[in-house]
Amino acid sequence: MTKLNIILGLLLLLLLCNIFLFVQLMKPLRQKSPRDIIVTTLQLTESQLTEYDKLIQAHRSQIQQSDDRLRILKENLYSQLANLDSNRRDSLIDAIGSLHKKIEYTHWNHFKDIEALCLPNQKANFETLQKQMAQIFAHPHHPHRR
Repeated sequence: MTKLNIILGLLLLLLLCNIFLFVQLMKPLRQKSPRDIIVTTLQLTESQLTEYDKLIQAHRSQIQQSDDRLRILKENLYSQLANLDSNRRDSLIDAIGSLHKKIEYTHWNHFKDIEALCLPNQKANFETLQKQMAQIFAHPHHPHRR
């Protein structure tokens, strides 16, 4: 065996190791969506999947409406910074808090609707999913903020 063959073999080995490490490091970036996690964990049937997708669309619509309203309230609140009207400020903050509460109820009801989709043999899977809900649906930190 010549030195060239040994060097080429080592380079090939290093290349393969780097590819393996790269693939392993990229796995966390390819995480499943919350929908996929729920479908897999609950082992939903095709008919349940159709109903679940309808629930998702309704939920997204409700949350989008609330988010739009929340954005408007916050714009109104922060446009009041120069204004010394504490009643208006407090009123807007109360409305924002109330809307956050409504959003949480919307999420809660969505999860109860998902639970209602479950067949008796899927209830244990829902209980498993319930323990992971906070992690699955936790909003990621804003990576653009530092």
